[in-house]
Amino acid sequence: MGYIERFLRPCRKFTDIFPIAMIETFLLMMVGSLIGLVVNRSLGLDIDLTPEILEQLITGETELSDLTSLPAYLVCASNYTIFIGIWVAIILAMLLPPSNRPMLKKFLFAREGNTVGRALLGLLAGFGLNATCVVISILLGNIELRFDHFEPMPLLFLFVSVLVQSGAEEITCRQFLYQKLARRYRHPLVAAVLSAVFFGACHLGNTGMGPVPFAQVVIIGILFSELIYYYDALWACIMMHTAWNYTQNIIFGLPNSGLVSLYSIFELRAASSGPFFDAVFGVEGGIGACILLALSCVALFVYAKRHNLGPKDLWADADQESEQSLPPAPGAPRHMA
Repeated sequence: MGYIERFLRPCRKFTDIFPIAMIETFLLMMVGSLIGLVVNRSLGLDIDLTPEILEQLITGETELSDLTSLPAYLVCASNYTIFIGIWVAIILAMLLPPSNRPMLKKFLFAREGNTVGRALLGLLAGFGLNATCVVISILLGNIELRFDHFEPMPLLFLFVSVLVQSGAEEITCRQFLYQKLARRYRHPLVAAVLSAVFFGACHLGNTGMGPVPFAQVVIIGILFSELIYYYDALWACIMMHTAWNYTQNIIFGLPNSGLVSLYSIFELRAASSGPFFDAVFGVEGGIGACILLALSCVALFVYAKRHNLGPKDLWADADQESEQSLPPAPGAPRHMA
Protein backbone atom coordinates (compact mmCIF):
# COMPACT_ATOMS: atom_id res chain seq x y z
CA MET A 1 0.00 0.00 0.00
CA GLY A 2 1.45 3.37 -1.03
CA TYR A 3 1.88 6.39 1.19
CA ILE A 4 -1.33 8.09 0.02
CA GLU A 5 -3.35 4.87 0.15
CA ARG A 6 -2.51 4.49 3.84
CA PHE A 7 -4.46 7.68 4.55
CA LEU A 8 -6.99 7.92 1.71
CA ARG A 9 -9.61 5.44 0.58
CA PRO A 10 -10.07 4.16 -2.99
CA CYS A 11 -13.74 5.20 -3.07
CA ARG A 12 -12.91 8.82 -2.19
CA LYS A 13 -14.34 11.73 -4.16
CA PHE A 14 -12.57 15.00 -4.87
CA THR A 15 -15.37 16.92 -3.16
CA ASP A 16 -14.70 14.96 0.06
CA ILE A 17 -11.48 16.89 0.72
CA PHE A 18 -12.12 18.65 4.03
CA PRO A 19 -12.00 22.30 2.86
CA ILE A 20 -14.23 21.52 -0.13
CA ALA A 21 -16.60 19.35 1.92
CA MET A 22 -16.79 22.09 4.55
CA ILE A 23 -17.59 24.79 1.97
CA GLU A 24 -20.18 22.55 0.30
CA THR A 25 -21.82 21.82 3.66
CA PHE A 26 -21.84 25.50 4.60
CA LEU A 27 -23.44 26.47 1.28
CA LEU A 28 -26.11 23.81 1.76
CA MET A 29 -26.85 25.29 5.17
CA MET A 30 -27.22 28.76 3.64
CA VAL A 31 -29.55 27.46 0.94
CA GLY A 32 -31.49 25.56 3.59
CA SER A 33 -31.83 28.70 5.69
CA LEU A 34 -33.34 30.54 2.72
CA ILE A 35 -35.80 27.68 2.19
CA GLY A 36 -36.61 27.82 5.90
CA LEU A 37 -37.34 31.54 5.69
CA VAL A 38 -39.84 30.84 2.92
CA VAL A 39 -41.46 28.06 4.96
CA ASN A 40 -41.68 30.26 8.06
CA ARG A 41 -43.20 33.07 6.03
CA SER A 42 -45.79 30.74 4.50
CA LEU A 43 -46.70 29.60 8.02
CA GLY A 44 -46.94 33.17 9.29
CA LEU A 45 -43.89 32.70 11.52
CA ASP A 46 -41.56 35.22 9.87
CA ILE A 47 -40.74 37.11 13.06
CA ASP A 48 -37.48 39.04 13.05
CA LEU A 49 -36.31 39.20 16.65
CA THR A 50 -32.98 40.96 16.89
CA PRO A 51 -30.85 40.30 20.00
CA GLU A 52 -31.70 43.81 21.20
CA ILE A 53 -35.47 43.27 20.89
CA LEU A 54 -35.18 39.82 22.50
CA GLU A 55 -33.34 41.35 25.44
CA GLN A 56 -36.07 43.98 25.80
CA LEU A 57 -38.76 41.29 25.77
CA ILE A 58 -36.97 39.27 28.45
CA THR A 59 -36.43 42.29 30.70
CA GLY A 60 -40.00 43.51 30.18
CA GLU A 61 -39.05 46.78 28.49
CA THR A 62 -41.10 45.70 25.44
CA GLU A 63 -44.31 43.66 25.36
CA LEU A 64 -44.63 40.83 22.84
CA SER A 65 -48.15 41.99 22.00
CA ASP A 66 -46.63 45.25 20.66
CA LEU A 67 -44.71 43.24 18.04
CA THR A 68 -47.01 40.37 17.03
CA SER A 69 -50.35 38.78 17.76
CA LEU A 70 -48.76 35.32 17.92
CA PRO A 71 -48.52 33.59 21.31
CA ALA A 72 -45.07 33.34 22.92
CA TYR A 73 -44.64 29.62 22.18
CA LEU A 74 -45.11 30.17 18.42
CA VAL A 75 -42.65 33.06 18.46
CA CYS A 76 -40.21 30.75 20.23
CA ALA A 77 -40.90 27.93 17.77
CA SER A 78 -40.14 30.16 14.79
CA ASN A 79 -36.45 30.15 15.82
CA TYR A 80 -36.47 26.37 15.36
CA THR A 81 -38.85 25.72 12.45
CA ILE A 82 -36.64 27.73 10.10
CA PHE A 83 -34.23 24.76 10.20
CA ILE A 84 -36.67 22.64 8.22
CA GLY A 85 -35.12 24.14 5.10
CA ILE A 86 -31.77 22.55 6.02
CA TRP A 87 -33.48 19.14 6.14
CA VAL A 88 -34.67 19.75 2.59
CA ALA A 89 -31.26 20.91 1.33
CA ILE A 90 -29.27 18.07 2.94
CA ILE A 91 -31.70 15.33 1.90
CA LEU A 92 -31.57 16.59 -1.70
CA ALA A 93 -27.76 16.65 -1.51
CA MET A 94 -27.84 12.98 -0.46
CA LEU A 95 -30.51 11.98 -2.97
CA LEU A 96 -29.57 13.69 -6.22
CA PRO A 97 -25.86 12.74 -6.70
CA PRO A 98 -25.83 8.92 -7.13
CA SER A 99 -22.53 8.67 -5.21
CA ASN A 100 -24.18 10.17 -2.11
CA ARG A 101 -27.27 7.96 -2.07
CA PRO A 102 -25.75 5.33 0.27
CA MET A 103 -25.89 8.03 2.98
CA LEU A 104 -29.66 7.65 3.02
CA LYS A 105 -29.24 4.15 4.50
CA LYS A 106 -28.00 5.75 7.72
CA PHE A 107 -30.97 8.10 7.75
CA LEU A 108 -33.61 5.38 8.05
CA PHE A 109 -34.53 3.30 11.09
CA ALA A 110 -33.36 -0.31 10.94
CA ARG A 111 -33.57 -3.51 12.97
CA GLU A 112 -29.95 -3.04 14.02
CA GLY A 113 -27.94 0.06 14.69
CA ASN A 114 -30.28 2.94 13.98
CA THR A 115 -33.14 1.60 16.08
CA VAL A 116 -36.08 3.18 17.89
CA GLY A 117 -34.70 1.81 21.16
CA ARG A 118 -31.38 3.58 20.71
CA ALA A 119 -33.21 6.77 19.75
CA LEU A 120 -35.11 6.60 23.07
CA LEU A 121 -31.86 5.96 24.95
CA GLY A 122 -30.43 9.04 23.26
CA LEU A 123 -33.44 11.04 24.42
CA LEU A 124 -32.93 9.91 28.02
CA ALA A 125 -29.18 10.56 27.85
CA GLY A 126 -29.66 14.09 26.56
CA PHE A 127 -32.16 14.90 29.29
CA GLY A 128 -30.09 13.23 32.01
CA LEU A 129 -26.78 14.88 31.13
CA ASN A 130 -28.25 18.38 30.84
CA ALA A 131 -30.47 18.04 33.90
CA THR A 132 -27.46 16.86 35.92
CA CYS A 133 -25.60 20.08 35.09
CA VAL A 134 -28.67 22.17 35.94
CA VAL A 135 -29.32 20.45 39.28
CA ILE A 136 -25.67 20.81 40.33
CA SER A 137 -25.79 24.50 39.38
CA ILE A 138 -28.92 24.96 41.51
CA LEU A 139 -27.27 23.22 44.46
CA LEU A 140 -24.18 25.42 44.04
CA GLY A 141 -26.37 28.52 44.05
CA ASN A 142 -25.55 29.57 40.48
CA ILE A 143 -29.16 29.25 39.30
CA GLU A 144 -32.44 30.28 40.87
CA LEU A 145 -35.58 29.04 39.10
CA ARG A 146 -39.29 29.67 39.56
CA PHE A 147 -42.12 27.56 38.15
CA ASP A 148 -43.99 29.55 35.50
CA HIS A 149 -46.56 27.39 33.71
CA PHE A 150 -47.18 23.99 32.12
CA GLU A 151 -49.21 23.73 28.89
CA PRO A 152 -49.01 20.27 27.24
CA MET A 153 -49.84 21.17 23.62
CA PRO A 154 -47.49 24.16 23.28
CA LEU A 155 -44.73 22.11 24.93
CA LEU A 156 -45.31 19.23 22.52
CA PHE A 157 -45.25 21.61 19.55
CA LEU A 158 -42.01 23.11 20.84
CA PHE A 159 -40.48 19.65 21.28
CA VAL A 160 -41.15 18.89 17.61
CA SER A 161 -39.76 22.31 16.67
CA VAL A 162 -36.56 21.71 18.67
CA LEU A 163 -36.28 18.29 17.03
CA VAL A 164 -36.39 20.02 13.64
CA GLN A 165 -33.52 22.31 14.66
CA SER A 166 -31.39 19.68 16.41
CA GLY A 167 -32.03 17.12 13.68
CA ALA A 168 -30.97 19.61 11.01
CA GLU A 169 -27.62 20.11 12.76
CA GLU A 170 -27.12 16.36 13.12
CA ILE A 171 -27.92 15.39 9.53
CA THR A 172 -25.64 18.22 8.42
CA CYS A 173 -22.64 17.38 10.62
CA ARG A 174 -23.01 13.69 11.53
CA GLN A 175 -24.81 12.53 8.39
CA PHE A 176 -23.59 14.54 5.43
CA LEU A 177 -20.20 16.02 6.41
CA TYR A 178 -19.09 13.08 8.59
CA GLN A 179 -19.86 10.52 5.89
CA LYS A 180 -18.14 12.56 3.19
CA LEU A 181 -14.99 12.73 5.31
CA ALA A 182 -15.29 9.03 6.21
CA ARG A 183 -15.44 8.24 2.48
CA ARG A 184 -12.12 9.99 1.87
CA TYR A 185 -9.97 9.46 4.97
CA ARG A 186 -9.14 6.03 6.38
CA HIS A 187 -8.64 7.05 10.01
CA PRO A 188 -11.98 7.49 11.82
CA LEU A 189 -10.65 10.35 13.96
CA VAL A 190 -10.43 12.56 10.87
CA ALA A 191 -14.17 12.42 10.22
CA ALA A 192 -15.05 12.53 13.92
CA VAL A 193 -12.85 15.46 14.90
CA LEU A 194 -13.17 17.60 11.76
CA SER A 195 -16.97 17.31 11.65
CA ALA A 196 -17.05 18.19 15.37
CA VAL A 197 -14.81 21.24 14.80
CA PHE A 198 -17.11 22.34 11.96
CA PHE A 199 -20.05 21.88 14.35
CA GLY A 200 -18.30 24.11 16.87
CA ALA A 201 -17.49 26.71 14.22
CA CYS A 202 -21.19 26.96 13.38
CA HIS A 203 -21.73 28.33 16.90
CA LEU A 204 -18.97 30.96 16.80
CA GLY A 205 -21.45 33.80 16.26
CA ASN A 206 -23.53 32.89 19.32
CA THR A 207 -23.68 35.28 22.27
CA GLY A 208 -21.14 34.36 24.93
CA MET A 209 -19.03 32.06 22.77
CA GLY A 210 -15.51 31.55 24.10
CA PRO A 211 -12.86 28.84 24.57
CA VAL A 212 -14.82 26.74 27.08
CA PRO A 213 -18.15 26.84 25.18
CA PHE A 214 -16.33 26.05 21.93
CA ALA A 215 -14.57 23.10 23.57
CA GLN A 216 -17.88 21.81 24.93
CA VAL A 217 -19.60 21.96 21.54
CA VAL A 218 -16.66 20.13 19.93
CA ILE A 219 -16.64 17.45 22.65
CA ILE A 220 -20.35 16.75 22.30
CA GLY A 221 -19.79 16.61 18.54
CA ILE A 222 -17.17 13.89 19.07
CA LEU A 223 -19.62 12.07 21.36
CA PHE A 224 -22.22 12.11 18.58
CA SER A 225 -19.59 10.88 16.11
CA GLU A 226 -18.92 7.91 18.40
CA LEU A 227 -22.60 7.03 18.25
CA ILE A 228 -22.31 6.94 14.45
CA TYR A 229 -18.98 5.08 14.31
CA TYR A 230 -19.64 2.33 16.87
CA TYR A 231 -23.42 2.18 17.10
CA ASP A 232 -24.70 3.33 13.69
CA ALA A 233 -27.23 5.43 15.60
CA LEU A 234 -28.00 8.70 13.81
CA TRP A 235 -31.39 9.01 15.47
CA ALA A 236 -29.82 8.53 18.89
CA CYS A 237 -27.72 11.62 18.06
CA ILE A 238 -30.79 13.53 16.91
CA MET A 239 -32.84 12.67 19.99
CA MET A 240 -29.96 13.27 22.41
CA HIS A 241 -29.30 16.66 20.81
CA THR A 242 -33.03 17.46 20.94
CA ALA A 243 -33.35 16.50 24.60
CA TRP A 244 -30.22 18.47 25.53
CA ASN A 245 -31.52 21.68 23.91
CA TYR A 246 -35.14 21.20 25.01
CA THR A 247 -34.21 20.49 28.63
CA GLN A 248 -32.02 23.55 28.91
CA ASN A 249 -34.10 26.02 26.91
CA ILE A 250 -37.75 24.98 27.18
CA ILE A 251 -37.96 23.09 30.47
CA PHE A 252 -35.60 25.16 32.63
CA GLY A 253 -35.69 28.45 30.70
CA LEU A 254 -31.90 28.76 30.56
CA PRO A 255 -29.73 30.09 27.73
CA ASN A 256 -29.02 27.40 25.15
CA SER A 257 -25.74 28.14 23.36
CA GLY A 258 -26.31 31.77 24.29
CA LEU A 259 -29.90 31.84 22.96
CA VAL A 260 -32.73 32.60 25.38
CA SER A 261 -36.27 31.24 25.02
CA LEU A 262 -39.41 33.36 25.39
CA TYR A 263 -41.38 30.31 26.55
CA SER A 264 -40.44 27.76 29.21
CA ILE A 265 -41.83 25.74 32.10
CA PHE A 266 -39.49 27.36 34.61
CA GLU A 267 -38.35 30.97 34.68
CA LEU A 268 -34.79 31.99 35.44
CA ARG A 269 -34.88 34.40 38.38
CA ALA A 270 -31.15 34.80 39.06
CA ALA A 271 -27.95 33.40 37.59
CA SER A 272 -24.21 33.56 38.11
CA SER A 273 -21.42 31.67 36.39
CA GLY A 274 -20.08 28.52 38.02
CA PRO A 275 -18.39 25.23 37.12
CA PHE A 276 -21.53 23.81 35.47
CA PHE A 277 -23.17 26.99 34.17
CA ASP A 278 -22.25 30.17 32.33
CA ALA A 279 -24.60 33.09 32.91
CA VAL A 280 -24.52 34.04 29.20
CA PHE A 281 -23.97 30.80 27.26
CA GLY A 282 -25.76 28.40 29.60
CA VAL A 283 -24.82 24.90 30.72
CA GLU A 284 -22.59 24.53 27.66
CA GLY A 285 -20.34 27.31 28.94
CA GLY A 286 -19.30 25.49 32.11
CA ILE A 287 -16.14 23.43 32.44
CA GLY A 288 -18.23 20.86 34.32
CA ALA A 289 -20.24 20.07 31.19
CA CYS A 290 -16.99 19.61 29.25
CA ILE A 291 -15.75 17.09 31.82
CA LEU A 292 -19.09 15.27 32.00
CA LEU A 293 -19.32 14.94 28.21
CA ALA A 294 -15.65 13.92 27.92
CA LEU A 295 -16.30 11.15 30.46
CA SER A 296 -19.32 10.10 28.39
CA CYS A 297 -17.06 9.82 25.33
CA VAL A 298 -14.69 7.59 27.28
CA ALA A 299 -17.58 5.46 28.61
CA LEU A 300 -18.96 4.89 25.10
CA PHE A 301 -15.50 3.96 23.83
CA VAL A 302 -14.85 1.51 26.69
CA TYR A 303 -18.27 -0.09 26.27
CA ALA A 304 -17.72 -0.50 22.53
CA LYS A 305 -14.32 -2.14 23.08
CA ARG A 306 -15.53 -4.48 25.81
CA HIS A 307 -18.41 -5.65 23.64
CA ASN A 308 -16.26 -5.90 20.50
CA LEU A 309 -18.33 -3.38 18.59
CA GLY A 310 -16.60 -2.82 15.28
CA PRO A 311 -16.88 0.31 13.17
CA LYS A 312 -20.03 0.77 11.13
CA ASP A 313 -18.50 1.56 7.76
CA LEU A 314 -20.93 2.84 5.15
CA TRP A 315 -18.29 2.86 2.41
CA ALA A 316 -16.70 -0.61 2.86
CA ASP A 317 -18.44 -2.07 -0.21
CA ALA A 318 -17.62 0.99 -2.30
CA ASP A 319 -13.97 0.63 -1.22
CA GLN A 320 -13.89 -2.96 -2.45
CA GLU A 321 -15.45 -2.06 -5.79
CA SER A 322 -12.96 0.79 -6.26
CA GLU A 323 -10.00 -1.47 -5.44
CA GLN A 324 -11.15 -4.10 -7.92
CA SER A 325 -11.51 -1.49 -10.66
CA LEU A 326 -8.03 -0.05 -10.13
CA PRO A 327 -5.25 -1.20 -12.54
CA PRO A 328 -2.56 -3.34 -10.89
CA ALA A 329 0.42 -1.49 -9.46
CA PRO A 330 3.65 -1.62 -11.50
CA GLY A 331 5.48 -4.87 -10.82
CA ALA A 332 2.46 -6.52 -9.22
CA PRO A 333 1.71 -10.09 -10.40
CA ARG A 334 -1.06 -10.39 -12.96
CA HIS A 335 -3.56 -13.16 -12.36
CA MET A 336 -4.42 -15.40 -15.28
CA ALA A 337 -8.05 -15.83 -16.17
